[in-house]
Amino acid sequence: MKQLLVTLLCSFAMLMGFAQKNLRSVESMTNQLWKNTSCKQMDNTRMELLTDLQYHFDHCDNFGKYMACTDSATEREMEKNTVMGFYNEALNRLLREIPAEKVPYGSIAVWQLYNMGYVVKTPKYCFGIDLCHKHADRLAPYLDFLCITHPHGDHYNNELNKAMADAGKPVYSNFIDNGFKIDDRAVLNPVGDIEIMAKRVHHGQDAKIVTTYQIDCGRASRNKVIFHSGDAYDYTELEKTKDIDIFIPHTTVGLRLRKAAKQLNPDCVLLSHVLEMGHPVKYPGSGFYRIPYVDAIRKAMFIGCNAYVPIWGEKMIF
Repeated sequence: MKQLLVTLLCSFAMLMGFAQKNLRSVESMTNQLWKNTSCKQMDNTRMELLTDLQYHFDHCDNFGKYMACTDSATEREMEKNTVMGFYNEALNRLLREIPAEKVPYGSIAVWQLYNMGYVVKTPKYCFGIDLCHKHADRLAPYLDFLCITHPHGDHYNNELNKAMADAGKPVYSNFIDNGFKIDDRAVLNPVGDIEIMAKRVHHGQDAKIVTTYQIDCGRASRNKVIFHSGDAYDYTELEKTKDIDIFIPHTTVGLRLRKAAKQLNPDCVLLSHVLEMGHPVKYPGSGFYRIPYVDAIRKAMFIGCNAYVPIWGEKMIF
């Protein structure tokens, strides 16, 4: 497996030199990635598509303008054959697939939205973690509850929080005074037999501003357990009380990924916070940059268990 990934990474580097000459449209590439590839199978087709797509990420300098835009016609124009179109269609894809997905007993469906944002659907329930998107409030009708790891703007959306509150649905965080605020640690039962263990941990050298969530998805999922660590920095603070099926960490916040995976011993890892568009393409000496696909894939090679790099809008069944 490692040899295959080394070969693919070498191909990635070679292909980068040709990406600009042979660019396909963003729409065609993302549709091919969603329909014909999987993050669980890193083959040449997926690597080539990610290579060409990376070019668009590296040359996108107006994402902030897009996020600030309030005119729908201008917004649609900015989405044509751009990263912004990929970003918006990822949400549209979730909006189509979540209500239609019939999750079989013993399974869960997991979608990545953007950054560290995921929607999880069990045979009985549906919830979100760290959902950040310009139009994330459109997901509120499909969610039973929402978890937010910390108060940085790339991990939540105020309109979604309001929509959830208006619908009487729990939004768990450590910074919103809404009756569901987590001060240090807590065991939560938001709906049915779903059980969450929440714990405050450090974000880098900062104070304990991150809440990690160990989420038992209930009997209908055969008690699949997700551990979302947000921007947690210190692997020794990651605490589990159950066997972990899916571990979702930040790729480059300083967390020692191999040691974190050894600590939690999950069945698989979903490396996240890749290509966060609020960060510059490059920022020498800092972790605050758009982590490219190749960097995340390289890290996935050395984690020591099944580690995957999903793209925006991608659905995974576990």
